[in-house]
Amino acid sequence: MLPVNTDLKDRARQLGYQSIYIGTEPTLSLEQYDPNLDQIPNARNLYNKGVRVKEVKWADFSPELICDANKICQDWLNNLRMTPLSFLNKVLPWELGSEKRYFFLETSQNTLMAFLVAVPIPTRQGWYLVDCLRGTHCPVGTSELLTLEAMRLLKESGAKEATLGVSPLAEMSSQKLQHPVFLYRLLSFVFHRLQFFYRFKSLYEFKIKFRPTSCEPAYLIYSPGSLT
Repeated sequence: MLPVNTDLKDRARQLGYQSIYIGTEPTLSLEQYDPNLDQIPNARNLYNKGVRVKEVKWADFSPELICDANKICQDWLNNLRMTPLSFLNKVLPWELGSEKRYFFLETSQNTLMAFLVAVPIPTRQGWYLVDCLRGTHCPVGTSELLTLEAMRLLKESGAKEATLGVSPLAEMSSQKLQHPVFLYRLLSFVFHRLQFFYRFKSLYEFKIKFRPTSCEPAYLIYSPGSLT
């Protein structure tokens, strides 16, 4: 399943397809956005303690680095309440590694704490921050510091945009008057009330704290009658 933006949704509708709103995609225009650590105190506190983020090129990966990162990835997967929504995103950080950019967060003793993977969006001169993986016992602010510093490094290298990916079911209430009304109400209930199964709301709140410059609607396109 691939979420699409409003432009592609409108083009598909002209060809006879229908669509349903499935979430929103927080996006940051790096030309306007300042990834300042002061906006998230927990991230600033970690930085003051000597925690740093560095980018490592795919060609410079060592077996030790991959081993440590794989442990973090497995730790993260083991502690999920349910399996990731693989129909939207699979956790495959090393696939097509030469096309991606990798950011690693380390303590002052060079111990790996977390890492972030970005994939290119060539037509927009942007990057999709697809995987942000951290160990279970990392301190508060780890993901925030990693994300802010990754965006700073992307901006310094000339990137124009960074997206945090679609937040499934977010802002469903804005669709309550659209068809199918019952489905939108049901999905809104899932977003707000069923956090035990999947943290849709928490994920959205995490992304919004970065103060995105826009939140683009995301849609699922389907053939008429296929959802009835």
